[in-house]
Amino acid sequence: DKLVSKSDTSITQRRDLVLANGTIEDRQTRLQVRFLKPGVYDLLMEGVSQGHKSDRELSDGIEVTVPANSTKRVKVHAVSLEEKVVPDQHYDTSVTYLSDLTPYAAQRGTGLPQPTFQNDRSFGGQMICLGDRDYPKGLGCAANTVLLYRVDGHYERFQATVGVDQEMAGATQPPPSVFFTLHVDGMLRFDSGPMYKDTPPREVDVDVRHAQMLMLRMSCNWDDNGNSVHDHGDWAEARLVGRARP
Repeated sequence: DKLVSKSDTSITQRRDLVLANGTIEDRQTRLQVRFLKPGVYDLLMEGVSQGHKSDRELSDGIEVTVPANSTKRVKVHAVSLEEKVVPDQHYDTSVTYLSDLTPYAAQRGTGLPQPTFQNDRSFGGQMICLGDRDYPKGLGCAANTVLLYRVDGHYERFQATVGVDQEMAGATQPPPSVFFTLHVDGMLRFDSGPMYKDTPPREVDVDVRHAQMLMLRMSCNWDDNGNSVHDHGDWAEARLVGRARP
């Protein structure tokens, strides 16, 4: 998706994709265009309109045939978007831990088998520990793990503590180094910067009122020639605070 490489913030209203088939046979695939704003969209393939599609139809998927050894350009742009009236919300004081929820989607870390995260444990299976503190709840990750959680506007804040897990404190060749980011509906809302085993844990506190989707990513820093074997980090006590009341 060319909009991703350009960090284009209009990605929730349009897409610019190239499908590639490098095999000697024609291939049929189901193209899912997800996370669009509710509305009606024009779907173009190689510049030819395929008609109007709803965001739900595009999310469910469109059957596409890509001939052998060829590419196919796909564009999607909004024709009309649904007006969304956001009501005033009141929130309780409840806490919902992400480790008690099922991710909407998850991407495995580079070169690692599934799963690449643990609920309420470090990636190595130990008690989550950042600095000199243990945490009974949280997400223990290996680089490069991406987790999506659908929140549907139900919560007030996202909070967590992030850093390199102490199980990697003595690791060398290479030493651990990680990087945390949080995107809310596609917008970057938290950036930890590079973190090492001696970097103090950092607090995350982000307003997620009316948000639909959270994306948590823990990556390596692409140092040490990309060797991420010791890059274990935690979203300790990753939680949604305050649930919307009717």
